[in-house]
Amino acid sequence: DDFFGRPFVLMQYQRDILWNVYGTMTEDGFRQYRDIYLEVPKKNAKSQLGAAIALYSLFNKHEPNGQIYGVAGDIEQASIIFRQVVQMIEQEPELLRRVKINMSSRKITNLETNTFYKVISSEWRAKHGFNPSLVIFDELHVQPSRHLYDVMTRGSGLGRKQPLRYVITTAGEDPDRTSIAWEVHEKAANILAAREAGDVERDDPTWYVKIFAYDGDDIYNEANWYKANPGLGITIDIESMR
Repeated sequence: DDFFGRPFVLMQYQRDILWNVYGTMTEDGFRQYRDIYLEVPKKNAKSQLGAAIALYSLFNKHEPNGQIYGVAGDIEQASIIFRQVVQMIEQEPELLRRVKINMSSRKITNLETNTFYKVISSEWRAKHGFNPSLVIFDELHVQPSRHLYDVMTRGSGLGRKQPLRYVITTAGEDPDRTSIAWEVHEKAANILAAREAGDVERDDPTWYVKIFAYDGDDIYNEANWYKANPGLGITIDIESMR
């Protein structure tokens, strides 16, 4: 990993997302956005961004007793961001001394704030009764059913003043367009289209949407590669892409 041991310097697209999600407030002083949908191709540091978001919430003293869940289709996929989080903590002694890391149960507990971060997957049981402050769905398109998404979004977190639910995913493949990933993608795309058209009736102000993609025939035009890959030239080598 070319970036191991180096400070996490945000790319512009990452900075834009965090600036807007954590900086856009309602009149009562709480975060406006609750559901964040980021669709971006592989190798654009989406997992690293997910790890940074989890870390921020894990060590946020202003929101103690948090429940952070990293969710994916299977344990191995869900563990990708978890391992990134552990690596980041282990490189900073000030963070390491504040937590208890349980690798077998894939859980990290902040001993000062009682906030924990835990990995779960579609294989996991007893998923009801959560009160998450933050949920990060990694690669929603590999979920075998809609069950886990529904459990973690419908009614969960009602005891929180400003819960966050991130979907950070690649596009995946769903030719039949019947999966929960396609359903959430379509909802996000429709919200984005409504927002761009100024259609307030079809907009949902609690959703923040970023979709990086190129849809067209001119796939050999390098300018179009950047539309789908915000990390091109930073995390993706331009020569390799060529």
